[in-house]
Amino acid sequence: MTLRNRRTIILLAILLLMVTARCIVQTQLQKRLTPQQAVRSHFCVDVPADAWRLNGNHAQAVGKLAGHKVLVQVRLKKRSQKRQLLTAVRPQKVAIDGELSPIPVATNRYEFDAHRYYAQKGIFQEIRGQVLGGRLQTVRTPLQRIHELRAKMAIYFRSLPSPLGSYACRLFLGQNDPQLQSTLKFASTLGVIHLFCISGMHVLVLLAILRHLLVHLHVTREDRQWLEIVILPLALIIGGAGNGLSRAIIMNELQLLVQKLMARRTRDCWSLGLLIHLFIQPGLLITVGGQLTYLLSFALREIKYRDDWRRALAINCISLPAILSSFYQVHLLSLLANILIVPLFSVLILPGLLISTVIFPVFPALVQLFNSFLHFFDGFLGWLASLPGMITFGRLPAGTAIVLTVLSLILFNQRTLDRRLIYLMVTIYALSFLAIHLPLTGEVTFVDIGQGDCAIIRTPLNHQVVMVDTGGQLHFKQPAWTKGVITASRAERTSINYLKSRGISRIDALCLSHHDTDHIGFMTDVIREFKVTCVYVPKGMEKQRRFVRRLPSQQAVQGIVAGQRLPAHLITLHPLHAGHGNNEDSEVLWGKYGPQCFIFMGDLDRAGERRVMKHYPQLRVDVIKLGHHGSHTASDPRFLQHLAPSLAIISAGRRNRYGHPHQVTLNNLKRLQIPYLSTQRSGMITYTYLENFCHWRTQLVGDELEWMQTPSKSN
Repeated sequence: MTLRNRRTIILLAILLLMVTARCIVQTQLQKRLTPQQAVRSHFCVDVPADAWRLNGNHAQAVGKLAGHKVLVQVRLKKRSQKRQLLTAVRPQKVAIDGELSPIPVATNRYEFDAHRYYAQKGIFQEIRGQVLGGRLQTVRTPLQRIHELRAKMAIYFRSLPSPLGSYACRLFLGQNDPQLQSTLKFASTLGVIHLFCISGMHVLVLLAILRHLLVHLHVTREDRQWLEIVILPLALIIGGAGNGLSRAIIMNELQLLVQKLMARRTRDCWSLGLLIHLFIQPGLLITVGGQLTYLLSFALREIKYRDDWRRALAINCISLPAILSSFYQVHLLSLLANILIVPLFSVLILPGLLISTVIFPVFPALVQLFNSFLHFFDGFLGWLASLPGMITFGRLPAGTAIVLTVLSLILFNQRTLDRRLIYLMVTIYALSFLAIHLPLTGEVTFVDIGQGDCAIIRTPLNHQVVMVDTGGQLHFKQPAWTKGVITASRAERTSINYLKSRGISRIDALCLSHHDTDHIGFMTDVIREFKVTCVYVPKGMEKQRRFVRRLPSQQAVQGIVAGQRLPAHLITLHPLHAGHGNNEDSEVLWGKYGPQCFIFMGDLDRAGERRVMKHYPQLRVDVIKLGHHGSHTASDPRFLQHLAPSLAIISAGRRNRYGHPHQVTLNNLKRLQIPYLSTQRSGMITYTYLENFCHWRTQLVGDELEWMQTPSKSN
């Protein structure tokens, strides 16, 4: 072993020990800083000038409370408050009247976990409330002055024509402008979202432009390198320090320092950079962004091909397992999109964006031409994303994804492709696809959709899939300035995301119990994302103009009454006759899955329950989804006694304005000795069955969100 290799191994070992120690410290810090219950008080938070992110009247920032990071989320009462935050260029001490609490965990399977996401950034608590006021900090550090520069750049970019300003905020500052959401969604569909995240390609393009300018200014190579060493950390702060940018800056900085101090290049920058990044951010590799940025940068070093299309093919194949494990879908045009759009970004869009932002005050008409091109580019992305070719593969298990990633790296590290390796990988993909799309078990899942109802019924082998209600969110009339861009509905983050993880792209029946928003509000999202064979509603509701206007013109819809059979072995028990889709007209559905019988009550009131009891005197069930979210207007004790269920399910939002479930309902369940599970406490509730075998599972143990169930403590 040479002296050089020995030194490298010792350095890596020291860094590994430091990373391990850092992870232990981070874990202890998380335990110490995570509050056990919500605390209501006045808080004074230090917020950097460039930290605020606004969408309508909702503002979010990461600040510091007592020296530790805290997530701040506030609702703005006045337009002047919004204007003040948008134009802030100095760090502030912001007074907030609100509640300090833990960041909530994900309550549905495969839902985005904000608790874990912020924990890997060293943020363990959040404040929600209202801004009382703020005062500027008089003493500013050099770091704060850099943040001030970033804030001023953001203000300038927002003054540029759209979408130029949104592109500049995203690609130069790493800020997510809500106006760019549709473009980002198209890019995500086509698998080119990485181009809209500041990463190695962006750093290389900007460094190339900088070097070109410095050469023309006759700056020596020695001085150019020192300038780059100084400028790169500044670029890291101004660019928002995302995972891809941090990786690129750390690796470039290491390479430059090694060249300057040791007068040679090294191939160890990747591993050294990863260890340094892990020391700074121990949870880096928990996130899909952290995984992909290091995986793809490693792959680019090892791929033997030099022509662009083969390298693009290799990168797509290597990243595919991680993408399927996290996003569950892949578009057949993603390879073509990468081949077409990656060169366009590096040659035209990034340089054009830089030049346009600089010359806009002098040549606004010229910049409008480039802005028109960006409009055309957005339209092209949208057209390409709308083409057929999206494959809903389902969630690839982590172990399988790791095996396929390693095999892909081995395959593309060779100059000639190994056919046996290709056959092995195709076999693993095919078997995984079959296992996801043809599961032996069926399920009944109650989604934690907030204050609403949503249940999913899936029979074995995915033979039939039914959704009972979609959930929804009430929207009250508000001034125009308070309305923001909806980035993703709760259904997209929960029920829709879960169905895609199961490889489902069609729904045989969408059963809507009645016309209330908390039951049908997300209907358009569901119909947009899946092929829905038929929408079933209570008889009479299918004729309501307000409801019909929300349906696509080609969507099949059918009104139903008691006695009709639906997909997934469901039988309609109510309504007994046509109505108007009100609570008293709610669909009541019965079905047997495995050894247990289920009944779904919608929002049927007690009078309706008595009608069902009278019409079906022999009706018995094992599981009842209580009507009206556990309200006292439903769940008549005589009806419950008649059905004799062994379990009740309550679907209600935490801290909802109606106080659901009502205490009288819980008392009745206790008196009748009927145990219950609530989405408030248990999150997503899943019943899995295979013939006479069945198993219940909840997303939460029950105490993760205990602090939400009790009144907040005041200080």
